[in-house]
Amino acid sequence: MKIILRAFALILAAIPLASQPFGLQFKAGIPVTDFDNSEYLFRAGFAHAWFNRYLLGPAVEFRLPRRFSVEFDALYERIHLTGYVQQVPIPNSDRLNAHGGAWLFPLLVKFHVSTGPIAVFVAAGPSARWLKFSGEVQEITLLPALASSTSSLHESHGRVGFATGGGVDIHVKGMRVSPEIRYSYFGGDINCGSCRGVQPFTGLNSVAVMLGVGF
Repeated sequence: MKIILRAFALILAAIPLASQPFGLQFKAGIPVTDFDNSEYLFRAGFAHAWFNRYLLGPAVEFRLPRRFSVEFDALYERIHLTGYVQQVPIPNSDRLNAHGGAWLFPLLVKFHVSTGPIAVFVAAGPSARWLKFSGEVQEITLLPALASSTSSLHESHGRVGFATGGGVDIHVKGMRVSPEIRYSYFGGDINCGSCRGVQPFTGLNSVAVMLGVGF
């Protein structure tokens, strides 16, 4: 989080350089898909969900001729996994709780369909994601005697996919405000070996509504 705040301060300090062939922005977004309501089979086949609340980070853009530019982002998002299983008919229960974060590193080629104070753009390119989380699984046995055990879990995964989307650059008094929508794809299932699930996670691709502010 400190890295993100420093990046935002750098953007504010660099506003007088807005005439140069590069730009800086601070971006914030809300994932409207991704881990939300993504279910998988855990132990006895009960569903659990990831929750993803926000997306934040700096972006740098290098402007090229003929309405093209190249943008590189470093975006951070928090993740959380929670679940509870009451196994039937065996009177056991498992509780799962984990949290962590993910970094997204998209490298996008942008094309401005129009120019002027309000410029529409489309973008696409490769994107990498590094996901890391930790937590614990608690197992409770009622019969033949009450017993409880807790084990920790630590997972990290890297994957390369792609991102695509579009939006609008609005220029106001040297500032650039850029609302956009972006789709990120990182392939199919991803395993969580220490979660003791019987099926990998699915639905790990996201659509996010984002807003960039800078120059």
